[in-house]
Amino acid sequence: MPATLTGLLETAFTGPVWPASVMLGFLLIYAILILVGLADADLESPEFGSGGDLPEAGGELPSGGAAGSGAAGSGSLGGGGAEELPDSLDSLGSLGAATVRWLNLSRVPLFVWMGLFGFTWWVISLVLWDAFDRHRYAPTLLASLLLASRNAVLAVGVTKLATGPMTRWFERNHFYRSDRMIGEECEISTTEATAQFGRAKYKTDAAPLLLNVRTTGETLVKGQRATIVDFDTKTRIYTVQSSEADR
Repeated sequence: MPATLTGLLETAFTGPVWPASVMLGFLLIYAILILVGLADADLESPEFGSGGDLPEAGGELPSGGAAGSGAAGSGSLGGGGAEELPDSLDSLGSLGAATVRWLNLSRVPLFVWMGLFGFTWWVISLVLWDAFDRHRYAPTLLASLLLASRNAVLAVGVTKLATGPMTRWFERNHFYRSDRMIGEECEISTTEATAQFGRAKYKTDAAPLLLNVRTTGETLVKGQRATIVDFDTKTRIYTVQSSEADR
């Protein structure tokens, strides 16, 4: 085996490089399984934290069809047996959804994102270890984990920048189109919903969906029913106003 290849393999499984090498190895194996037809590439953007339509805790997305009929969507969700999320979980969920959107995880296929991240992490780890870290740190477990974490953070940043232009390649209409949901009713699930922040539950034939909502200027309180009046396809945020029955 050529000395250069031997050295590369030794470096790939030394110090902070080995976690990235292991991940890249799994990704390569999965890619081979896709090529031989034993695995699915799933080239659709994942729905988690996508900025609007999330299943309520413990529930599943509807398996098909439109997002509930007018009758199903117009009733109050409080009596449907679904437990309401604590306000702290609402805030954490919104923060997580914003993070996922910022990283483009909801806008490009997960395998594409992870593949680019894995390769970037491996290259950064290899280059930094060979050119810089090996002369300053011993390849101990603690040092390797700390350096690998640093490299992973750098790789996340590079992957976010690299996937930005890719988002237009994978744009698709969301399952719950605005023309099906405008005029439907939802129930505010955060302490309050304003023109800057808010979430609401939208009843479907399966588990209620958690929607990111903004009001037209009024403040709606938790449990209040609201009517969806608009939908921003770019931000995936629904505009709501107080239902006629609550006025």
